[in-house]
Amino acid sequence: MGSDVQEAVSLMKASYEMGVLCFDLPTKNHLEAFRELKNLVEDESVIALSHVEAGEGASLLGKPLHHLPPKIASTIKKKPLPSSVGHKN
Repeated sequence: MGSDVQEAVSLMKASYEMGVLCFDLPTKNHLEAFRELKNLVEDESVIALSHVEAGEGASLLGKPLHHLPPKIASTIKKKPLPSSVGHKN
């Protein structure tokens, strides 16, 4: 683990000890640091919002979605999501 990651783990742990439960993960180093923090604190309420570029990211049929934005956008324009998507019944 690099020194940047170790420093991030220290800062995240200090933040956690002050009550922070949600972290932003803009890079792979932050993602690695968050994983280490989760191992250290063993608290299921600690969560993070990862940027697609920070790790593998979401994929569709094995292809990372961040490589497909034009195709995704054109598909949504052609076939909009049903109005019931995102609504609780």
